Amino acid sequence: MTTTGLITYIQRKCPDFDRMTLLMLLNEIQKMVFVHPNELMRVYDETTGRNPVLTTVAGQTIYELDVPSFGWDIQFVEAFGYNYIVENGSSAHKARVIFKEDPGDGEIPLVCYRYPTELTSEHIQLDIPAEYHIDSVAKGVIGKCEESDHGTSNTWIEFKTALLPLMQWGVGKKINNKIMYMKGQGY
Repeated sequence: MTTTGLITYIQRKCPDFDRMTLLMLLNEIQKMVFVHPNELMRVYDETTGRNPVLTTVAGQTIYELDVPSFGWDIQFVEAFGYNYIVENGSSAHKARVIFKEDPGDGEIPLVCYRYPTELTSEHIQLDIPAEYHIDSVAKGVIGKCEESDHGTSNTWIEFKTALLPLMQWGVGKKINNKIMYMKGQGY
């Protein structure tokens, strides 16, 4: 379902809320789904289809993971087999890898996860697969609307305690299986 279609569906259930408010709530629900590393947000090198590579230079221990190098704003990062600290990305700074020892000259494969797409317009599609839109995402937004109107909402409680955890696990698991099938083992 398109974002526009989903907002139209939700607005029928919540007629007192304008489309921009519903879009803002959809954006917040999407952020909640992708608050942890999730395979749907995993970044691959566009030319090789493999994990992105960090090129290190002797004497340099701090590396900022920027958009020109990785194609996305990076939210979470892992560099296996190295003594390092990760500063995950935030609104204040880019994700960084800080090596405790000089990694020398070389290339280090990273596992990176991007931020979900910011929904600033109804023409931007959600990152959450369409099969979750009505049964889970819409319920989350409707629940937030009910909570706003009545101070509490069983729909919101159901979303937070049952549907959201299932989506956080289920979206990543389903997409992970699809990625493994398309890209093969070892990624």
